[in-house]
Amino acid sequence: MRQRTANQKAANERQTAAAFGMTSAELNLLAPGVPLHSQEHPKRRYISHRNNAKMRGIEWQFTFITWWAKWGESGKWNQRGMGADRYCMARFGDVGPYSPDNVRIATHRENLLEGYQSSPWTERWPNGHPLPNKVRGKPKAGSKGYRCEVGFKCSKTK
Repeated sequence: MRQRTANQKAANERQTAAAFGMTSAELNLLAPGVPLHSQEHPKRRYISHRNNAKMRGIEWQFTFITWWAKWGESGKWNQRGMGADRYCMARFGDVGPYSPDNVRIATHRENLLEGYQSSPWTERWPNGHPLPNKVRGKPKAGSKGYRCEVGFKCSKTK
């Protein structure tokens, strides 16, 4: 394994501070025992959330610090994740940007119901769902004919 020079380490720290508003040591303190490069570290969860919003065409107005503060205020960080009764960051009415003033921490069930109440998918995306079929679970050629919609049970296709 190659040794990093002091200049490389300093450059990495400057990049981390610019991107996250804190040093690597401070980031490590957010999740003791969770490696900084683990997918479960808050830094990685933030990057993933920001990239998913970008992929869906939703404006992102959070900094890492404001995003982390929103989760901290909720006290639900350890209860987040996939599943109807797990928590996520939900936009009010499922519209507008991800921003500190336009989100709340809610269960996936609450978020889904609120989104359907504001407008059904057919009205929101008249030209089809914006996520690629691979993400939505369209059966692949040669599969056993199951279709798994995001957040729903799998069902046998005809």
